[in-house]
Amino acid sequence: MKIKTLILFCAFLVTGNLLAQTVNDYKYVIVPERFEFQNESGEFQLNYLTKTLFEKKGFTVFYSGDKLPDEIALDKCKALHADVVKNSGVFTTGLIIKLNDCNGKALFTSIEGKSKRKQIGRAYHEALAKASVSIDAMGYSYNAKDDEVASWEKADESYMAPQPNIDGIKTKHIVTKHTLFAQPIANGFQLVDSTPKVVMNIYPTSDKGVYIAKQDLTIGVLLNKGGVWFFEYYQENKLVKKKLDIKF
Repeated sequence: MKIKTLILFCAFLVTGNLLAQTVNDYKYVIVPERFEFQNESGEFQLNYLTKTLFEKKGFTVFYSGDKLPDEIALDKCKALHADVVKNSGVFTTGLIIKLNDCNGKALFTSIEGKSKRKQIGRAYHEALAKASVSIDAMGYSYNAKDDEVASWEKADESYMAPQPNIDGIKTKHIVTKHTLFAQPIANGFQLVDSTPKVVMNIYPTSDKGVYIAKQDLTIGVLLNKGGVWFFEYYQENKLVKKKLDIKF
């Protein structure tokens, strides 16, 4: 059974890499503010998390309700359209991430992320995290046209690269037994305790002071409010906020 699962997983990775040769022709992705299965816009932060996943790969991502650059406002076919499809069974919650062109043709389809959690919010987060493995494996690199001005790439480098001094926040830090220490990793940081044990991975977004955060199977956001860090996520349909002591 393990061998079969491994083979299927490798097949999906190969498929993802082949499809990435097509998505490389696009630099923009548009994420809807509400997926078809959601009851309201931004429910369970799925839209925000999806947007962040593609930003981490190097795409320039907008919500469908944002003011779009003239380049794609005048021609929607210059952008890919992200979608998350629910494919749940009786005892499982399944999510699939897609990138469609302007004609609705799927140029990228992730593996199906599944969760058996009963709490719907945590089930969605776990399923999305598992589906995002395909995005992590995507070898995306935008093929800019010769007549394109690539100045937008330089403008985005400031937030795509990990910053040693996060957001310019300089404070005198008193270390306690609860302090977490930020260590640079690819595209972000890992937060470790004094053991040292990795407690959480965080990745920068296009919003200053906002980071995508993964703690075990929980996905949420790390926010800086007045120099204080908070980890926010949904549990049993309720927003949970945890104050963290982090030393960068």
